[in-house]
Amino acid sequence: MPYRNCGRHQDNYPCLIATVDGPKKCTGVLIAPKHVLITSGCLTRNVRWTSIGAQKFNATNDGEKFKVKAMLTHPQSTTYTNDFMVLEMEKASAVTPVALAATDGSDNKAGERAQYLGWRHIQETETTSYSRGEKLQSSEVKILSNEQCATMINIDKSNLCAGGNANEDSCQGSFGSPLIVEKANQDVVVGLTSWIFDCNLSNTPSIFARVAGAREWIESATKSTCFV
Repeated sequence: MPYRNCGRHQDNYPCLIATVDGPKKCTGVLIAPKHVLITSGCLTRNVRWTSIGAQKFNATNDGEKFKVKAMLTHPQSTTYTNDFMVLEMEKASAVTPVALAATDGSDNKAGERAQYLGWRHIQETETTSYSRGEKLQSSEVKILSNEQCATMINIDKSNLCAGGNANEDSCQGSFGSPLIVEKANQDVVVGLTSWIFDCNLSNTPSIFARVAGAREWIESATKSTCFV
């Protein structure tokens, strides 16, 4: 199956999903024509529908919209670990899914640069508080080794750390937003924003749910072998 780049040199990110549950909204990625990968900790009740390729977080008529048929949470999911859920939509999206990170970790090596995509909180001036940006944004962050990250915060192998410098982190409110590594012929999702700290707080990385460690479960959850 071919995969479309998430946002390289583009104004839109077709594989990004705004997952809507009434007034509660989370973010995720399309990983198969009828399946969306999100973080389990973001949703506290049943999801009703998803919006594929939305460009504004609170838009009501933006992108493809599908009803959600089923939800499956990672069997070892906790507040801080294995933070994954797969949504099955009633119909298939016309958007090409994003590729999943390889199980051997080769797609998310320490020191590699990655793109964080999402509706991150922004601060308009030094004296104003943070508010969620309406327009889809991207920022470049550096992936850290778990050993390096563990010197700053307690994590486990199901987590992936990135960022830590001011103005480059995923920032509060962007749970489920993807961390994308750009490869020569495709873009690969290596993590979903799982738990984070105060906006623009230096030397504190963002913590992502590590896709490589959950790939086998994700494939079984979608009953699919089409992942690259």
